[in-house]
Amino acid sequence: MVAIGGKRTPAFEQWFLDRYGYARTVGAVAPDFSSVASILVETDMISTMHTRLARLYAQHLPLRVLPAPIEFPVLTEMMQWHYQFDRDPGLIWLRGYLRE
Repeated sequence: MVAIGGKRTPAFEQWFLDRYGYARTVGAVAPDFSSVASILVETDMISTMHTRLARLYAQHLPLRVLPAPIEFPVLTEMMQWHYQFDRDPGLIWLRGYLRE
C-alpha cells in the first residue's frame, strides 16, 4: 500500500477500503505510487494505483494491469490557493498544466 508524508497518511484507496469494510493484507508500504511498481516486480503481491501510471510502468517492467476486484469511486483532484495569488505566474502555469 502507499502511505504518504511524514505521518504516513494512507492513500485514498486505504481510506475507501477502511470506510466500507474491506480488509486486505499489507505486504509492503511505499512512500509514493512511483515506488510501488518496483516493489511488486518478482513478487506475488498486488497493488491498487492510478490506471495511467500502472499502464506506464507495465510498459517497462514485468507487470500486469488488471481491473480492481471492487468498484472504486472516481477520485477528483483539486487545487486551492489564496485569492491574492490569482495572478501569480507560477500558479497560472500550474493551473493550466493541471487542466490539461
